[in-house]
Amino acid sequence: MSFNDIFKNNFLSQIQANQGVDIIISLLVSVLIGAYIFYFYKKVYKGVMFSKMFAVALTGMTVITTFIILAITSNVVLSLGMVGALSIVRFRSSIKEPVDIVYIFWAISAGIVVGSKQYLLAIIGTICISVVMAVFGTYKDKLQRYMLVVRHNGDEDKIINEVNKACKKYEIKSNTLYKDNEQELIIEVLLDNKENKLVENLKQYDSINMASLVKYNGEYIVE
Repeated sequence: MSFNDIFKNNFLSQIQANQGVDIIISLLVSVLIGAYIFYFYKKVYKGVMFSKMFAVALTGMTVITTFIILAITSNVVLSLGMVGALSIVRFRSSIKEPVDIVYIFWAISAGIVVGSKQYLLAIIGTICISVVMAVFGTYKDKLQRYMLVVRHNGDEDKIINEVNKACKKYEIKSNTLYKDNEQELIIEVLLDNKENKLVENLKQYDSINMASLVKYNGEYIVE
């Protein structure tokens, strides 16, 4: 028996053309899971600006991946050609937040699993990912990160003393000196919602001209 006979009997004979009903079911399940990912992403998003187009892209990515897998599983020659074609595709769009990578892989993985007709695995996997993202994505520490901005006329020791009393951890980010001997001190602090007391305590010093707290998540300023 030649290699061609073995290939045909053991591989090509197992590949059947996708029936119309199977294709419709797969694409329908893919659309539903993609829509769920869109809704879930919108509800748990905690960034600065929600991107509706990115959420829509997640849904589209799920459906597109599904019908690519359907095409690959229906024809060996087509699958080899698509692997070569897709291997040269490069995406240059930047990811604004690291957690967005999780949603991208979620959409692609769901599309692959649905395209393979493993609907139960796709549903269970989607539920598990939702629970993980909901629990850890919405978890908030008791200590909140802030940027303390203080303008003063030479009372840096008093400011540091008040910061020590109000928070457990802090880090001086910058210290700027102006021509009129006014200084601007920027400190990253961790507070347990006692920011008002810290600002009030700093106001008692006449040499402090301004004290302000801005919420900060470690990467960018948030409201």
